[in-house]
Order: sequence, then C-alpha cells, then structure tokens
Amino acid sequence: MSRETGFAIEIRERYHDVIGDRWPAAVDPRPDELLSSWLHRLAIANGVAPRAFAGVLGLSGGMWSPRLDPRLPKDLAAWLGVRTSVAPEAISAMAMTDRALAPLWLPLRETAHRSRSTWLQYCALCLADDRAPYFRRSWRLASSVRDPRR
Repeated sequence: MSRETGFAIEIRERYHDVIGDRWPAAVDPRPDELLSSWLHRLAIANGVAPRAFAGVLGLSGGMWSPRLDPRLPKDLAAWLGVRTSVAPEAISAMAMTDRALAPLWLPLRETAHRSRSTWLQYCALCLADDRAPYFRRSWRLASSVRDPRR
C-alpha cells in the first residue's frame, strides 16, 4: 500500500487472458439492423471506442464499418461469431449482400471533411422510439422515404 495515497496497487491479468475468446458483453442484432450499426453497438458495449474497434477486427481506420456493409468477409463473420455467440449466418445477414439492390445503395464517399461523407439516412423518430437505438438496413437504400407524420 502506498503511504502517500493510501491505495493498493497490484498487477492484474491482461484483458485477453481474462475473457479468452468470448467478449464479455453480448449484443444481439435487432430486426433489420445494419452490420455497421451492430458493430458500433458491440464495440461500445465492450468498452471500446468504435474508431478503435477497427484495430480489434484487424482492419484499417477511416470509414471501416460502412465498408463492411456490402463486403463482409466470411472469415470475419466466423471470427465475430466465436467472440459474440451470434451465428455467423446472422452476422452475414446484417450485411448488404443483395446485389440486385446495389444501384439503390446510398454512395459511400470518404472525404477529408467528415461533414461531407455520406452513406446513410435515418429516421429520427424511429431512433427516438428505440429502447436501444440502431440503424436499419433499409435506411441504406436511396429509395427509402419515411412519412414524417408517421
């Protein structure tokens, strides 16, 4: 015990050694949830900033999560399945894999100005009504229009 502070300092186990392959916080996918939305919720629930979560997944930074929406590698889906207890098929189902809808996807533009990047629209009323807010796959489509009066 330190005489100056009165606090005991001890070496503890490393995070990876304590949790093993499974991450401590489980996050179930929501109906029609977009993969990037689930990954951000998963990161936050496990105490990792979404921007830093790219490194946990072995990806480079930038707009890493929306890039996974149309192209999720199967090995990454399997790896996430082991760590989250969510079936890899359910993880893959959150991706935008329907190539027939590709012409309707909102464009992914990455610029030096974050305010000019776009790839998703959303319904503020839906997010406000959600118990745990999440982004829907259908919002990634340019054809989605929601009546503001609901």
